Amino acid sequence: MTVSSSVQLDVFFVCIVFGIASGVIFDLERSIRKIYGGKNIATIAEDVVFAVVCITALIILCYFFDEGRIRYYHILGACFGVLFYALFLSGAVLKGFCFIHMFFIKAVLSPLLKLIRFIFSPFILFFKKTASIIKRSYKKLKKILRGVKIKKKRIKKIMKML
Repeated sequence: MTVSSSVQLDVFFVCIVFGIASGVIFDLERSIRKIYGGKNIATIAEDVVFAVVCITALIILCYFFDEGRIRYYHILGACFGVLFYALFLSGAVLKGFCFIHMFFIKAVLSPLLKLIRFIFSPFILFFKKTASIIKRSYKKLKKILRGVKIKKKRIKKIMKML
């Protein structure tokens, strides 16, 4: 069964769009890593998972758009899309994602955390006071029990003498 050139060209452009979309998603992941930090092992694991997901998504894309056949121009189109995105769009999109994350932290999370601290501050104070009272009581009880142990030993000695 032959596939017309127009269908192949359409699938090629879909693969280019897929490559660009995967670049955007990767930059989203990079911006999260850049703002919140990430360890080397976690970064490697995230990149491997991302690559596996992209390859799987490309295979599914080929299944739906080209009857399950994987052809070289599918992979070439995805690579062109990623390359186009990396060369022309990545820097601006990455800065935009970082700006959005910083805005989210400053405008949403920071006031929300202050509100939560304000709401829970009486409870925190209560638990701190309670903890200090419990510590002091524990120390006093420990001293009392040391005295009781000594008395028990004396009682045992006395019982042995009898």
